[in-house]
Amino acid sequence: MPRLPETVNLDDEEPSLRLQRWRIDDVDVLLDLTLASYDELHEWMPWAAQRPTLSFQRQFLEESERRWQEDVGADYAVVPAGNGPVGTWGFFTLNEAELGMGYWLNHSAWGKGYATRATRALAAVGFSELGVRRILIECDRANVRSEAVARRAGFRLIEVGTASPTAPAESGEYSRWALDADRWRSTVARRGR
Repeated sequence: MPRLPETVNLDDEEPSLRLQRWRIDDVDVLLDLTLASYDELHEWMPWAAQRPTLSFQRQFLEESERRWQEDVGADYAVVPAGNGPVGTWGFFTLNEAELGMGYWLNHSAWGKGYATRATRALAAVGFSELGVRRILIECDRANVRSEAVARRAGFRLIEVGTASPTAPAESGEYSRWALDADRWRSTVARRGR
């Protein structure tokens, strides 16, 4: 896999809204953001069963750096103009043709289009720069906000199944969403971008 970019500008609407790769030096900022988002994260993310610590966040960023160096994934901060990070988007390699994508956004940034734009921007990187054939998003069916992000970003529901809940708000039913390269290309062509 080619090297993932350090920074991704989300779109032309607000060029200073960007995805910036998290670095180990960002541990304090990430911890503050995660703690500010804890109530929402705790409901949906198994890793947020307990309040994160500086040590926990450092381990996450060290693992993120390892995946970056091995070209098997990347984690990005969502950074609006004039503000600090408001969320995290990430890629991880599933196989040579597919990437998985995960994300979360602090409640202060909900309703501003950041989630859809970040998802579309990372999908563009996956298809145009990395040459993958398909990107997948998986979330719990009860997490209607995550499902709405996938839908608005052009992903299609491809599977619904059951799984043991791993976080308090999970229903035990998951949805898997996919966007393939051909559908992405036709969507970009229709938008004229």
